[in-house]
Amino acid sequence: MNIVFHSTISKVDNKYYIKDVFYKYLKGLCKEKAITLITPVSNKRGHFHTKEIDFKGLIIKSIPNNPIKKTRFLYQCFSKSDFTLIFMPTITGALSAFILLIKKKKYILYFGTDWVKIEKDNIILSKGKLDFFNKLKLQAISFIDRNISKKAKLILVTGGQLKEKYSKLNSNVVNTKPIINISNSVLKLDVHKEKNKFNVLFVGKIAKAKGIFDLLDCIKNFNSHNSIYFTIVGDGPDLQELKELIKLNKLDERVKTLGYIKNGPKLFKEYMKADAFVLPSYFEGFPRVFYEAMRFDVPIITTPVNSIPYLLNENETALFIKVGDPKSIEDVVTKLYNDKDLQEKLRNNGKQLVKAILDEPAWRQHLRLTNSL
Repeated sequence: MNIVFHSTISKVDNKYYIKDVFYKYLKGLCKEKAITLITPVSNKRGHFHTKEIDFKGLIIKSIPNNPIKKTRFLYQCFSKSDFTLIFMPTITGALSAFILLIKKKKYILYFGTDWVKIEKDNIILSKGKLDFFNKLKLQAISFIDRNISKKAKLILVTGGQLKEKYSKLNSNVVNTKPIINISNSVLKLDVHKEKNKFNVLFVGKIAKAKGIFDLLDCIKNFNSHNSIYFTIVGDGPDLQELKELIKLNKLDERVKTLGYIKNGPKLFKEYMKADAFVLPSYFEGFPRVFYEAMRFDVPIITTPVNSIPYLLNENETALFIKVGDPKSIEDVVTKLYNDKDLQEKLRNNGKQLVKAILDEPAWRQHLRLTNSL
């Protein structure tokens, strides 16, 4: 079975490294089936590539950067494939699907986000509007998206919005189990919350699209509050600007920036110390961090964008805030802080929801579905 990966892995001193969550996913698959991972490979190890690939049953093939070489390479890779799982959305993934169509080979698509919508939202966020060329680009992406989706044997999606969209193109669309890595043992970590402090946690990419500067504007209004504090975990293109603004606005004692923390006990301790989790994104698929927050009984505050309101219900499993609105964040954080019953309700409902979702690991679900085709 082939997997066309959407993310880069690292190769250093003839050893391969990958993100922790994908290590567990691939290791699970390789216990049952020989896997060929077709992926971009970097010779520089990223700080998020925390796990060495040390298990058997995995063949790694590095995708060339040159478009012509890449096309030839992919054509050769699919000569003997039975099934190919393609992680979308990427141009390489779309090219792989077209080659598989030409070769009359079966493939499965995995969509973590709406390709057309996220491209459009990124353009508008960075440029303010769509120009003629960007409209053409979106039309091309939409054409590719529709055509490869219609011919897929199965489409795996991360949420209701994507399921609704792709069910109009394909009769075999399934919500995927989340690819996350939380063992029951971490729930036994000895962590004590700080008394008289209400800690609001953000975990994610430090970028404008995640609403990080809206969150910072909100934090300014809490600077005289005795109990509400913020912890920001993550790395990204706007981290340095964020740190400078925190210093400029004298928020050092109100907000902690911890940088990137790899998936594991150290990160999970931050969830366990949190009283609320906030993610004021402009657009999302259905982020892994929500499953983690619910798993650790942390009430969620977020924007109801894309697939989020298909799974989370307002005032039942989350509190919703307006996109790009710091005052909305402030009001909802204050509301949750003042309402202990609401905190308990969100914790209990989230715990029940995630328990039902995490009843089967993603690798086992994907293997089961593949074997049934």
